[in-house]
Formats: sequence, C-alpha cells, structure tokens
Amino acid sequence: KGLVHEKKTIAVTDGTPPGKPKVSAIDDNDIVIKGNAEKGSMVYAHVKGKSIGSAKADSKTGNYIIKISKQKAGTKVLVKVKDAAGNFSSGNTITVIDKTPPGMPKVNTIDDNDTTIKGTAEKGSRVYAYVSGKSIANAKASSSGTYSIKITKKKAGTKIILKAKDAAGNFSSGRTMTVIDKTPPAAPKVNKVTSKTTKVTGTAEKNGTVKIYRGSTHLKTATVNAKGSYSLAIKAQKKGTVLSVYAYDKAKNKSKATKVTVK
Repeated sequence: KGLVHEKKTIAVTDGTPPGKPKVSAIDDNDIVIKGNAEKGSMVYAHVKGKSIGSAKADSKTGNYIIKISKQKAGTKVLVKVKDAAGNFSSGNTITVIDKTPPGMPKVNTIDDNDTTIKGTAEKGSRVYAYVSGKSIANAKASSSGTYSIKITKKKAGTKIILKAKDAAGNFSSGRTMTVIDKTPPAAPKVNKVTSKTTKVTGTAEKNGTVKIYRGSTHLKTATVNAKGSYSLAIKAQKKGTVLSVYAYDKAKNKSKATKVTVK
C-alpha cells in the first residue's frame, strides 16, 4: 500500500508585544496627547488605572493623537500600545508639566518710609520686586501664601512691579504699585509779622499749601507757588498774638508748626 501524507496548516500566533510608545511632552493646558507607536495599533492613555482616551496609530506613519481633558500638573499619565493580536506594550509614564502661570500677587500699600513689601501670593512661589525693569529684591511665599520682601526705602512716586514665579518657573503677570508719599514737608519759613501785617509771607515746599492758625482758629489757606513762596492775607493781629503756620504737601502730609509772635 502507498503511504498517505496528511497536510496540516498551523497558524502562528503573534505573541510578541509591540514596542513602548513614544509620547510627546504633556502640559496642563493640553487637550491632546501626541506621539508615535506601532503602525495600525491602538494607543491608550490611563490615569490611576482608568482610561482617559485612546486613538489608532496611523497605518503608514505610526503617529497618533489622543483627545483628552486637561490634566493637572504633576498627574502621571501612562500610555500603552495594543497591537492587532491583542498584545499590550509596556507603559510609558509621562508627568504632566506645569505651564499655568501663578496668579498675580496681592500687595499691601508701599510708602516712602517702608523697608519691606508685604502681601500674599501662590504658596511656595517666589515673589520678585522690580523697579525700571531691574529686580531689587525677592522672597519666598510661605505655606500660607504670605511674603515679606526687604527693600531699601524708595522715593514717593516710584513704580514697583511685583511678580510671582512658581516652582515650574512660570511667572505671573505683574502688579504695579506706586510708592505713596508719607513724609511730611519741612516746617515753613515765616517772615516777620507785626501788628500792622495783613499779608503773612514766607517759603515752604513747592506747589503745596500753607495754613495759618491763631490758637485753634483757622485764619487762612494759601497755595505755595512753583518757586516755594506763599502769601497769606489776614486781618492785622494784636501785638503778642501767637500764630501757627503749617505746610502741607500734595499728598496731604502736614509739617510741624512754625510759631511766630506778632511784634
């Protein structure tokens, strides 16, 4: 008898997992994950074991785009590939980058006597103070968000810009503060006053005002001109009367009194 040979066809099963996917950086503003994987494979993104999105890799290039909702900075996103045979690759873990700038710092008022700038900012951020584009000092915000920056005294009218920088290096927008004038002007100079004087004259801080009093009675207010001179029209006062003259600057700071006795 002749021998009969039976032919059998055996399908070779694909048991080889695909390579780990390549993943582009992900930040906290992204709504897609991009990368490259085995051509035609399915790519899955997971956070804490839960799928947040999937997409098919292009059959020619292997590129993929997975639509996701925005993820918080620091979130760990695990990306895996599944081939046509159902094999999963090992995962590629990507940490979401912080690209969101901190909020603008809050700042207390600053005056020309202050040697600190105080306020609140994002916890743990560093707050910088700038004058004319140059950093003059900085300090770290505490765990409660408060900060205190040591500075040298600044002239009234100086513009100081405050910015917060978070741990990821993102800068907030700047808050501009104008240094307030809290320094009283010098006491005015007063020319001799006699019992016949009807105009009290002298010098004081330029462009401010002067006020004259007899005891607690206000007699007159006058503006100091650009050269620093003033003239207060009053009724003639009795000999021996004591008059008090005060200077006020534009910020309403009041000087000490200059007292004159009517001759």
